[in-house]
Amino acid sequence: MSTAEGLGRVAGRLARRYMPAARQAASKAASSVDAAQIGRMAGRAAKHWTPTSEQTGQFAKKSGLFVKHVVPAAVKPVHSLWHQILGFLFMFFAFGGVMWIWRHRDSPDPVRFGFVIFIIVVMAGYGLSSIRKSRRISRS
Repeated sequence: MSTAEGLGRVAGRLARRYMPAARQAASKAASSVDAAQIGRMAGRAAKHWTPTSEQTGQFAKKSGLFVKHVVPAAVKPVHSLWHQILGFLFMFFAFGGVMWIWRHRDSPDPVRFGFVIFIIVVMAGYGLSSIRKSRRISRS
């Protein structure tokens, strides 16, 4: 048995097993010895299952519509959650500055005190704006 005949028989077995429309062609191919004929029959059977370019275009268009409608709906909660997490972190850093001032209230160094106040204001501002933005995203 040559390699071509062996491959033809394997192709016939696969077509018979996995392609119901190709059973007839595979049974004919199994009785014949010509490997080229087996390959042609398997090719004709496979053509039946291959989508046309029109079907492929429709699939691409519909998948694009799916992505266009589903992805924004899935990204919106994640975007809102991201802003909530950032707001929490900024507020946490501002709270750390407040705690530093509370611990060092007996011996205030004016330069450090001013710097920490500046950090508290900036961090609290970013935290509040981030939380407001997350609420705006979730409402829209």
